[in-house]
Amino acid sequence: MGVSVRQKVKGKGQPWWVFITHNGKRRSRKIGTKAAANRIAAEIQQKIARQEFGIEKEKPIPTFKEYSQKWLKDYVSVSCRESTFEEYNGILNNHVLPVFKDRPIDRVSRGDIRDFLLSKIKEDFSKSRVRLFKDVLSGVLGYALDEELIPANPTLGITKRLFPKSKRTKKTVSDNHVLNRAELELFHNTCKTLVPEYSAFFTMAAKTGMRLGELLALRWDDVDFNSNFLWVKRSYRRGIFTRPKNGKSRRVDMTPKLKVLLKQHLLKEKKECLSLGMEPELVFSRYGSPIEQNYIRRVFKRVLKKAGLRDIKLHGLRHTYASILLSAGVSLFYVSKQLGHSGINITSDIYGHFIPSEGNREVDLLDSPAPTSTLSAPKALYSPKEKPQLLDIAVNSSLMVPKAGLEPARM
Repeated sequence: MGVSVRQKVKGKGQPWWVFITHNGKRRSRKIGTKAAANRIAAEIQQKIARQEFGIEKEKPIPTFKEYSQKWLKDYVSVSCRESTFEEYNGILNNHVLPVFKDRPIDRVSRGDIRDFLLSKIKEDFSKSRVRLFKDVLSGVLGYALDEELIPANPTLGITKRLFPKSKRTKKTVSDNHVLNRAELELFHNTCKTLVPEYSAFFTMAAKTGMRLGELLALRWDDVDFNSNFLWVKRSYRRGIFTRPKNGKSRRVDMTPKLKVLLKQHLLKEKKECLSLGMEPELVFSRYGSPIEQNYIRRVFKRVLKKAGLRDIKLHGLRHTYASILLSAGVSLFYVSKQLGHSGINITSDIYGHFIPSEGNREVDLLDSPAPTSTLSAPKALYSPKEKPQLLDIAVNSSLMVPKAGLEPARM
């Protein structure tokens, strides 16, 4: 039981807080200056001595479960993609809440979080997955910190202690996750025989590198047959259209063969939509409605199995697109822009090993003779002791005043 005054983070300009422990309950309030915090702390101590201080009358602290739902609703649903919301919600329900749900938000200690994460490591979860568990905990507690319900976020830096020597490995794509040119041709031929109605879809996936949600959300208004490119403006998943992954639209080039195939696909779509009494809007649809991601993934797996190819994810066609272009020597900058990455470093980290190596050819350039120069240093117009006169400057200047009757040269 007592009252203390301190800064949460030591440093000049940081606010001062009053921390109160009374009747088994703890509270903290941000005051501002040290002098004001000391004055309020003294007043609280006097009330406690006179038994006039009732901390139980203050607004109750929410449980971790109550506050996690607030975090999901007010923050994650607004600032994150639908897939991220679903992933965080799943982690909370399946892993975090069974341990912390009934605990007041200000009673979640650093030791509790450490023990929770260690238990997940013992359950053979990967380090990246354990870090994701920590990120969800940090998100909830960080939100509580912003509303001054807790004095500090106990999750900060905790994974550095759990994995002191580990470093986050770069996300790379191996050869097992992509198809080579021969395998890709076999896939397309099998697709034309097994599910010809989706041949254009899978061809576009392999020839544009677009994400699955972007392909499903593509509209005919986004296709420019004159300039041979597509506008990626939105993404589709589970009945919801959203912005692309990085929030920016981009232009993706079409190959001549893809252009011909899309025109043929458009004629088929017009006939099908005409029978349904509607105009084709989405480039790829199923009975006039958007195709669901899980459905087209199942179709993709069927084609792979029929073709006798190894099992890869549908996202592997995007990886295949990048690997083929980079292996052929296409600019990393161009591939990055086509894929819609936020920076060229992301493309390099994921696909850099597909760029062909030139061995020691680059360093051999250092042994090459210097190129013969056709330029020579200009000779001095005057000796160091001579001072140019005004007339000399006019005569030797390339910007001479024109003679009478002649027009000045146009620059």
